[in-house]
Amino acid sequence: MKADLVLRWTLLLGCLPLAANARTNAALMATLGDSLSAATFADRELAAEARRPEPLVAPKWIPFLGNQENRATYSWATGNKIVSHATRLRTYLEDRSRESMQVLNFATAGTRAAGLMAQIASLKSKQTATQARLEYVTLWIGANDACKTTDLASFSASLNSAFDDLAELTDGESIRVVVPGLPKIPELGREEVLNSTTATGLSCRTLRDSMLRFCNPLTVWSTPEEYAERVATTRSYHRTIEDAVERARRVHRNLDVRFVDEIFQVDFQPSDLAQDCFHPNARGQARLSEIIWNAQPWYH
Repeated sequence: MKADLVLRWTLLLGCLPLAANARTNAALMATLGDSLSAATFADRELAAEARRPEPLVAPKWIPFLGNQENRATYSWATGNKIVSHATRLRTYLEDRSRESMQVLNFATAGTRAAGLMAQIASLKSKQTATQARLEYVTLWIGANDACKTTDLASFSASLNSAFDDLAELTDGESIRVVVPGLPKIPELGREEVLNSTTATGLSCRTLRDSMLRFCNPLTVWSTPEEYAERVATTRSYHRTIEDAVERARRVHRNLDVRFVDEIFQVDFQPSDLAQDCFHPNARGQARLSEIIWNAQPWYH
Protein backbone atom coordinates (compact mmCIF):
# COMPACT_ATOMS: atom_id res chain seq x y z
CA MET A 1 0.00 0.00 0.00
CA LYS A 2 2.77 2.39 0.97
CA ALA A 3 4.67 1.55 -2.21
CA ASP A 4 1.55 2.37 -4.25
CA LEU A 5 1.25 5.79 -2.59
CA VAL A 6 4.93 6.56 -3.27
CA LEU A 7 4.48 5.55 -6.90
CA ARG A 8 1.39 7.74 -7.28
CA TRP A 9 3.11 10.78 -5.75
CA THR A 10 6.17 10.21 -7.90
CA LEU A 11 4.05 10.11 -11.05
CA LEU A 12 2.10 13.18 -9.96
CA LEU A 13 5.18 15.22 -9.15
CA GLY A 14 6.81 14.10 -12.34
CA CYS A 15 3.91 15.54 -14.30
CA LEU A 16 4.02 18.96 -12.67
CA PRO A 17 6.96 20.30 -14.71
CA LEU A 18 5.20 19.18 -17.86
CA ALA A 19 2.07 21.11 -16.86
CA ALA A 20 4.16 24.20 -16.15
CA ASN A 21 5.88 23.90 -19.50
CA ALA A 22 2.52 23.59 -21.23
CA ARG A 23 1.49 26.92 -19.72
CA THR A 24 4.71 28.72 -20.69
CA ASN A 25 4.83 27.23 -24.18
CA ALA A 26 1.74 29.02 -25.40
CA ALA A 27 1.43 29.81 -29.06
CA LEU A 28 2.66 33.23 -30.13
CA MET A 29 1.45 35.35 -33.04
CA ALA A 30 3.67 38.26 -34.03
CA THR A 31 3.06 41.14 -36.43
CA LEU A 32 5.86 43.08 -38.12
CA GLY A 33 5.58 46.02 -40.47
CA ASP A 34 4.40 49.57 -40.91
CA SER A 35 1.26 51.71 -40.62
CA LEU A 36 -0.89 49.22 -42.53
CA SER A 37 -0.47 46.72 -39.69
CA ALA A 38 -0.43 49.38 -36.95
CA ALA A 39 -3.83 50.49 -38.33
CA THR A 40 -2.85 54.15 -38.50
CA PHE A 41 -5.92 56.45 -38.38
CA ALA A 42 -8.25 53.45 -38.77
CA ASP A 43 -10.50 54.82 -36.02
CA ARG A 44 -11.71 57.67 -38.29
CA GLU A 45 -13.66 57.14 -41.49
CA LEU A 46 -13.40 59.23 -44.61
CA ALA A 47 -16.88 60.78 -44.46
CA ALA A 48 -18.48 63.97 -43.24
CA GLU A 49 -20.78 61.89 -41.09
CA ALA A 50 -17.93 59.89 -39.60
CA ARG A 51 -18.62 58.53 -36.14
CA ARG A 52 -16.82 60.02 -33.22
CA PRO A 53 -13.94 57.81 -32.03
CA GLU A 54 -13.88 56.19 -28.66
CA PRO A 55 -11.80 57.79 -25.87
CA LEU A 56 -8.23 58.13 -27.07
CA VAL A 57 -5.66 55.97 -25.38
CA ALA A 58 -2.81 55.85 -27.90
CA PRO A 59 0.16 58.12 -27.16
CA LYS A 60 0.41 59.39 -30.72
CA TRP A 61 -2.60 61.28 -32.05
CA ILE A 62 -3.37 63.86 -34.69
CA PRO A 63 -6.65 65.45 -33.51
CA PHE A 64 -8.62 65.62 -36.76
CA LEU A 65 -7.30 62.36 -38.18
CA GLY A 66 -7.39 59.91 -35.27
CA ASN A 67 -4.99 57.57 -33.56
CA GLN A 68 -1.73 56.92 -35.34
CA GLU A 69 -1.71 53.44 -33.84
CA ASN A 70 -4.74 51.16 -33.45
CA ARG A 71 -2.90 47.85 -33.17
CA ALA A 72 -5.12 46.36 -30.47
CA THR A 73 -8.43 47.49 -31.96
CA TYR A 74 -8.59 47.86 -35.74
CA SER A 75 -5.44 46.22 -37.15
CA TRP A 76 -6.22 43.57 -39.79
CA ALA A 77 -3.61 41.42 -38.03
CA THR A 78 -4.21 41.93 -34.31
CA GLY A 79 -7.33 44.06 -33.76
CA ASN A 80 -10.00 42.93 -31.32
CA LYS A 81 -12.81 45.12 -32.68
CA ILE A 82 -12.76 43.61 -36.15
CA VAL A 83 -12.41 40.01 -37.28
CA SER A 84 -8.62 40.09 -37.43
CA HIS A 85 -6.11 37.30 -37.93
CA ALA A 86 -5.55 37.18 -34.18
CA THR A 87 -9.24 36.53 -33.47
CA ARG A 88 -9.45 33.96 -36.26
CA LEU A 89 -6.27 32.15 -35.21
CA ARG A 90 -7.21 32.14 -31.53
CA THR A 91 -10.52 30.49 -32.39
CA TYR A 92 -8.76 27.99 -34.66
CA LEU A 93 -6.26 26.96 -31.97
CA GLU A 94 -8.84 26.80 -29.18
CA ASP A 95 -11.14 24.61 -31.27
CA ARG A 96 -8.39 22.13 -32.13
CA SER A 97 -5.80 22.10 -29.37
CA ARG A 98 -7.28 24.32 -26.67
CA GLU A 99 -3.93 26.09 -26.75
CA SER A 100 -3.69 29.65 -25.44
CA MET A 101 -2.21 32.33 -27.66
CA GLN A 102 -0.25 35.50 -27.06
CA VAL A 103 -0.30 38.35 -29.58
CA LEU A 104 2.47 40.89 -30.18
CA ASN A 105 2.32 43.69 -32.75
CA PHE A 106 5.58 45.55 -33.44
CA ALA A 107 4.36 47.39 -36.54
CA THR A 108 5.10 51.12 -36.50
CA ALA A 109 4.04 53.89 -38.86
CA GLY A 110 6.78 55.01 -41.23
CA THR A 111 8.83 51.82 -41.00
CA ARG A 112 10.79 50.77 -44.08
CA ALA A 113 12.24 47.33 -44.80
CA ALA A 114 15.54 48.32 -43.14
CA GLY A 115 13.63 48.80 -39.89
CA LEU A 116 12.39 45.22 -39.75
CA MET A 117 15.56 43.97 -38.08
CA ALA A 118 14.88 46.11 -34.99
CA GLN A 119 11.33 44.76 -34.81
CA ILE A 120 12.57 41.19 -35.11
CA ALA A 121 15.11 41.84 -32.35
CA SER A 122 12.25 43.01 -30.12
CA LEU A 123 10.29 39.89 -31.04
CA LYS A 124 13.26 37.70 -30.14
CA SER A 125 13.54 39.38 -26.75
CA LYS A 126 9.84 38.93 -26.01
CA GLN A 127 9.85 35.34 -27.20
CA THR A 128 12.81 34.53 -24.97
CA ALA A 129 11.10 36.12 -21.98
CA THR A 130 7.79 34.31 -22.50
CA GLN A 131 9.23 31.02 -23.82
CA ALA A 132 6.31 30.98 -26.24
CA ARG A 133 6.29 28.92 -29.42
CA LEU A 134 6.22 31.17 -32.47
CA GLU A 135 3.21 29.89 -34.36
CA TYR A 136 2.42 32.60 -36.90
CA VAL A 137 3.99 35.81 -38.19
CA THR A 138 2.50 38.50 -40.39
CA LEU A 139 5.05 40.67 -42.17
CA TRP A 140 3.78 43.55 -44.30
CA ILE A 141 6.32 46.07 -45.47
CA GLY A 142 7.27 48.05 -48.57
CA ALA A 143 4.74 50.88 -48.91
CA ASN A 144 7.08 53.42 -47.33
CA ASP A 145 10.00 52.16 -49.41
CA ALA A 146 7.95 52.55 -52.58
CA CYS A 147 6.63 55.97 -51.58
CA LYS A 148 10.14 57.20 -50.69
CA THR A 149 11.67 55.43 -53.71
CA THR A 150 14.16 53.32 -51.78
CA ASP A 151 16.68 51.78 -54.17
CA LEU A 152 15.34 48.36 -55.18
CA ALA A 153 18.66 46.64 -54.51
CA SER A 154 18.77 48.07 -50.99
CA PHE A 155 15.12 47.18 -50.48
CA SER A 156 15.78 43.59 -51.55
CA ALA A 157 18.85 43.31 -49.30
CA SER A 158 16.87 44.55 -46.29
CA LEU A 159 14.10 42.04 -46.93
CA ASN A 160 16.61 39.19 -47.22
CA SER A 161 18.29 40.24 -43.98
CA ALA A 162 14.93 40.35 -42.23
CA PHE A 163 14.08 36.80 -43.29
CA ASP A 164 17.56 35.65 -42.23
CA ASP A 165 16.99 37.13 -38.77
CA LEU A 166 13.50 35.66 -38.57
CA ALA A 167 14.84 32.19 -39.35
CA GLU A 168 17.06 32.37 -36.26
CA LEU A 169 14.04 32.55 -33.96
CA THR A 170 13.42 28.81 -34.17
CA ASP A 171 15.45 25.71 -33.33
CA GLY A 172 14.15 23.86 -36.34
CA GLU A 173 10.40 24.02 -35.91
CA SER A 174 8.80 25.67 -38.92
CA ILE A 175 7.41 29.20 -38.55
CA ARG A 176 4.45 30.16 -40.69
CA VAL A 177 4.91 33.63 -42.18
CA VAL A 178 2.38 35.44 -44.36
CA VAL A 179 3.73 38.31 -46.46
CA PRO A 180 1.23 40.49 -48.34
CA GLY A 181 2.42 42.37 -51.38
CA LEU A 182 1.71 46.04 -51.98
CA PRO A 183 -1.67 47.55 -52.77
CA LYS A 184 -1.94 49.39 -56.09
CA ILE A 185 -1.10 52.71 -54.40
CA PRO A 186 -1.60 54.93 -57.50
CA GLU A 187 -5.32 54.04 -57.40
CA LEU A 188 -5.60 56.55 -54.55
CA GLY A 189 -5.09 59.26 -57.16
CA ARG A 190 -8.44 58.56 -58.81
CA GLU A 191 -10.82 61.51 -59.08
CA GLU A 192 -13.35 59.57 -57.04
CA VAL A 193 -10.96 59.63 -54.11
CA LEU A 194 -9.53 63.10 -54.65
CA ASN A 195 -12.97 64.71 -54.75
CA SER A 196 -14.14 63.00 -51.55
CA THR A 197 -14.74 65.37 -48.66
CA THR A 198 -13.47 64.56 -45.20
CA ALA A 199 -15.09 65.44 -41.88
CA THR A 200 -12.77 68.46 -41.80
CA GLY A 201 -14.52 69.89 -44.85
CA LEU A 202 -11.39 69.56 -46.96
CA SER A 203 -11.21 67.46 -50.09
CA CYS A 204 -8.73 64.60 -50.26
CA ARG A 205 -6.96 66.50 -53.04
CA THR A 206 -6.26 69.37 -50.65
CA LEU A 207 -5.71 67.43 -47.42
CA ARG A 208 -3.55 64.61 -48.69
CA ASP A 209 -1.80 65.91 -51.77
CA SER A 210 -1.21 69.51 -50.67
CA MET A 211 -1.02 69.33 -46.87
CA LEU A 212 -0.08 65.85 -45.67
CA ARG A 213 1.74 64.87 -48.88
CA PHE A 214 1.44 61.14 -48.23
CA CYS A 215 3.24 59.29 -51.01
CA ASN A 216 2.82 61.99 -53.64
CA PRO A 217 5.38 60.34 -55.96
CA LEU A 218 2.89 57.48 -56.47
CA THR A 219 -0.54 59.00 -55.80
CA VAL A 220 -0.27 62.26 -57.77
CA TRP A 221 -0.80 61.82 -61.52
CA SER A 222 -2.90 63.49 -64.18
CA THR A 223 -2.54 61.46 -67.39
CA PRO A 224 -2.92 57.76 -68.27
CA GLU A 225 0.79 57.66 -69.02
CA GLU A 226 1.71 59.03 -65.59
CA TYR A 227 -0.67 56.56 -63.97
CA ALA A 228 0.87 53.63 -65.85
CA GLU A 229 4.38 54.74 -64.85
CA ARG A 230 3.42 54.90 -61.17
CA VAL A 231 1.72 51.52 -61.31
CA ALA A 232 4.86 50.04 -62.87
CA THR A 233 6.96 51.51 -60.06
CA THR A 234 4.64 50.06 -57.42
CA ARG A 235 4.63 46.71 -59.16
CA SER A 236 8.46 46.59 -59.11
CA TYR A 237 8.45 46.83 -55.30
CA HIS A 238 5.59 44.33 -55.14
CA ARG A 239 7.59 41.83 -57.19
CA THR A 240 10.74 42.46 -55.17
CA ILE A 241 8.83 41.37 -52.08
CA GLU A 242 7.68 38.24 -53.90
CA ASP A 243 11.28 37.47 -54.94
CA ALA A 244 12.48 37.85 -51.36
CA VAL A 245 9.78 35.45 -50.18
CA GLU A 246 10.82 32.86 -52.77
CA ARG A 247 14.45 33.24 -51.74
CA ALA A 248 13.49 32.77 -48.05
CA ARG A 249 11.60 29.58 -48.93
CA ARG A 250 14.68 28.18 -50.69
CA VAL A 251 17.29 29.22 -48.15
CA HIS A 252 15.43 28.69 -44.87
CA ARG A 253 13.74 25.33 -44.52
CA ASN A 254 12.36 26.40 -41.14
CA LEU A 255 10.38 29.29 -42.67
CA ASP A 256 7.07 28.40 -44.30
CA VAL A 257 6.66 31.76 -46.05
CA ARG A 258 3.70 32.61 -48.27
CA PHE A 259 3.33 35.67 -50.49
CA VAL A 260 -0.15 37.17 -50.92
CA ASP A 261 -0.34 38.51 -54.47
CA GLU A 262 -4.06 39.34 -54.27
CA ILE A 263 -3.49 42.65 -52.47
CA PHE A 264 -2.31 44.29 -55.69
CA GLN A 265 -5.70 43.58 -57.26
CA VAL A 266 -7.88 44.95 -54.44
CA ASP A 267 -10.18 47.77 -55.52
CA PHE A 268 -10.30 50.12 -52.53
CA GLN A 269 -13.17 52.61 -52.37
CA PRO A 270 -13.39 55.93 -50.48
CA SER A 271 -15.57 54.11 -47.94
CA ASP A 272 -12.53 51.93 -47.10
CA LEU A 273 -10.29 54.89 -46.28
CA ALA A 274 -9.48 56.82 -43.14
CA GLN A 275 -9.70 60.60 -42.87
CA ASP A 276 -6.19 61.05 -44.24
CA CYS A 277 -7.46 59.67 -47.59
CA PHE A 278 -4.58 57.18 -47.62
CA HIS A 279 -4.74 54.55 -44.88
CA PRO A 280 -7.52 51.96 -44.51
CA ASN A 281 -10.23 52.67 -41.95
CA ALA A 282 -11.77 49.94 -39.77
CA ARG A 283 -13.84 48.67 -42.70
CA GLY A 284 -10.79 48.64 -44.96
CA GLN A 285 -8.77 46.81 -42.31
CA ALA A 286 -11.51 44.19 -42.01
CA ARG A 287 -11.43 43.71 -45.80
CA LEU A 288 -7.66 43.25 -45.69
CA SER A 289 -8.00 40.70 -42.90
CA GLU A 290 -10.43 38.58 -44.91
CA ILE A 291 -8.45 38.77 -48.16
CA ILE A 292 -5.14 37.85 -46.55
CA TRP A 293 -6.68 35.16 -44.32
CA ASN A 294 -8.31 33.49 -47.30
CA ALA A 295 -4.94 33.50 -49.08
CA GLN A 296 -2.96 31.80 -46.30
CA PRO A 297 -2.92 27.97 -46.60
CA TRP A 298 -2.65 26.74 -43.01
CA TYR A 299 -5.70 27.55 -40.90
CA HIS A 300 -8.77 26.49 -42.82
